[in-house]
Amino acid sequence: MAGENIDIVTYDGLPISKGGAHSMGTRQAARGFAQFEEFLAASVVTDAAVRWKLTAIFSARPTEASPIEQAIVGALGNRSSRDTVIDGWNVPERKLDDALALLDVKRSPELKAPPHVRVTLMGTVSGVARDPETGHGYAGVSPDACGGFVVDGYRTPLGAVSTRVSLGQHSARLSLFVSLPGDGRLAAAAQHLQQQLPFALSEKHWKRWVPAADGYRAKRQGSPLVEG
Repeated sequence: MAGENIDIVTYDGLPISKGGAHSMGTRQAARGFAQFEEFLAASVVTDAAVRWKLTAIFSARPTEASPIEQAIVGALGNRSSRDTVIDGWNVPERKLDDALALLDVKRSPELKAPPHVRVTLMGTVSGVARDPETGHGYAGVSPDACGGFVVDGYRTPLGAVSTRVSLGQHSARLSLFVSLPGDGRLAAAAQHLQQQLPFALSEKHWKRWVPAADGYRAKRQGSPLVEG
């Protein structure tokens, strides 16, 4: 059952069919990292640390390792995971600068990944949307307030914020799922969210969740940034 009995409005951007994430408007990993940190500080309340992982995805595996592969092992040590086409390294906070340096091909052009390798530093964290008036989460908008209701097959909880930043040698992208209050606070909440992002939120991909006997029902919702 819905805990606080208010509508919740969510933004889910972007769907896989639309690229899966928003471009952050920069090709520099360090700038994308800074934008992500600024967004979290202004818009998300969380007790969790960002989980960082660097991956190298291969379309082929030549016998000899490329300079970027050698540099990754030198900077981050042995792989945390490996399968047929993906190698992964968990990146602790103390190693973040080293991981970002691997993506800075302007400063170190010799580290440019060859065509058969794509290197990406990914950061993920979840929490709740920050109310700028209080510095805390919006009242009535949290997974607990929403009774643990999940919105999709990935078990994404209604009431939560989930973010993933993907930083490459030539790109920075942000995927986010955000829950906002669907009452009179919605317009201001959406404006605050938009002001913290380096890209325009889509007019699509918004949804209203209405309390129901068995949890919530989804309804169409126009962008609160353009309504009225």
